[in-house]
Amino acid sequence: MKPCGMKDLADEIIVGMREALPAALGTDSEWIWPVCVCGSYVRGDFIEGNSDLDFSIILQPGMRDRGFRVWEIDSTPGGKAIRELVGSLLKGRTLCSHNPHGFDWVVVPWESLPKSRSEIHLPNGAPHLPLFSIFLFDYIENLEVLWGTDPRTILTDPLPFSVLAEAWFDSIPVSRQRHRDEGNECRIPFSAFKSIQIAQVLFGEQTLDKRRLLELYQTHVPDFRLKQFGCQVIRDKMEQKYPDKPCQFAPYDDYAAFEDELSQVVKQWLEGRSNKLEQAHSAD
Repeated sequence: MKPCGMKDLADEIIVGMREALPAALGTDSEWIWPVCVCGSYVRGDFIEGNSDLDFSIILQPGMRDRGFRVWEIDSTPGGKAIRELVGSLLKGRTLCSHNPHGFDWVVVPWESLPKSRSEIHLPNGAPHLPLFSIFLFDYIENLEVLWGTDPRTILTDPLPFSVLAEAWFDSIPVSRQRHRDEGNECRIPFSAFKSIQIAQVLFGEQTLDKRRLLELYQTHVPDFRLKQFGCQVIRDKMEQKYPDKPCQFAPYDDYAAFEDELSQVVKQWLEGRSNKLEQAHSAD
């Protein structure tokens, strides 16, 4: 199937879920707090044949302690019903995207929602970037509740982005080595793209809008030797169309070298900023 009309298909699925979720969940609704859609669909930068649909399903308090594998939708009460509902709405069609399945499901225990800043987990090189961490600001700004309670009623405000960005760039060597050890070097280009997003937010505007990323990156991120490689990473990401034009990667070491240079730019800027704040504090 050609990847035309994917946004229309996504609209159809979201409308259908909003209407049918109460009946589809049935008695399983007692286990689920809300079902939400987030990411590019809500943000408005959904790319035909590239973007997937991002869902977060938050479980009721106490579910984490009942023995469910809460991070896996198929083992979660109500999860199978939600997947079957989406399957019925697809009617045999495929939501073509960078995700082979077209959908990204994240099941979250209520206890994992950060209700205070002290509960926010910093990036540390773990296999999965915490959902309510470096991009918490985007989750709060770009979230639609399809059924249930809006989680933003209890979510804390994000940490200062400079703190999150520093933790992300400090964690890159650990996560990169893990990717190599596990034979997942294909994750290195995706890490480079995320680093570009993070650097842009740090130096420029608080937005993950991919339609503006190239312009904002060129405008706000300081110049460095491999900056133009970052421009190509963005263009490659924006031009991917599935199934006709999947991603084409440069050698993985090129992404690693780029990310290392960008890390140095960020760390030098953060160090200089910290020194200025200390000097201002001493002057007072």
